Parts: sequence; structure tokens; C-alpha cells
Amino acid sequence: MLPRIITGLTLSTFQSLKDFQASDNDRIAHYVYAGIIALPWFFRLPLVLYLHGINWFAFPVRLRLFVHLSPESQTRFVDRVITKLPFSGSLMKLVRTLGFIVLYDNSVAE
Repeated sequence: MLPRIITGLTLSTFQSLKDFQASDNDRIAHYVYAGIIALPWFFRLPLVLYLHGINWFAFPVRLRLFVHLSPESQTRFVDRVITKLPFSGSLMKLVRTLGFIVLYDNSVAE
């Protein structure tokens, strides 16, 4: 379930970029997931719990889990609700940083 949560976050984060292609999102999400899993347990555990909390926080607001929302609904939920949660700025910075590393690596390789 964690990779699906991260896929939704990366899609809502990067889809506003000018040259972003939705086909890149799977690679970005995989890299972000691998980056979070590679962290030491004392960093990884709070992040994983926070991500699962985001998933369940969507239930009382939208009556569905975050991973079961459509991509458009996930984007709206991230923009309107998640960005106002405590520590969401740090999480989104981590997702953006790891995602931009993948996008830069892809643009250099081409």
C-alpha cells in the first residue's frame, strides 16, 4: 500500500511541471519509495506512519482511502488538505527532492 500512496503524492507533486509525462511517474515513485525504505529505521518509521496516516485521513474527508481516489481527487486532496497538515512541508520537500533527482538523471541520460 505504501508504494501506491507515494505514487499518488508524486503524481500530484510533479504533474504541474511543463514537460512532465505521466509515464515517468512510476519511475519517480519507485525511486522515492526506495529512498524512504533505505533510510535508517528511526527516520523511516515516522515517515511510513505519516504516509499511512495520510492514507487514512482521506477516509473521513472523502469517504475513501487516499489510494482509492482518482488521480484528480488525489491532487485536489493534496493541494487542499495535506499541505495544511503539520510536517507535510518536510514530506513534500523529500518527495520533490528525490523526484527531481530522477528527472535530472533521466534528462542527462538522454
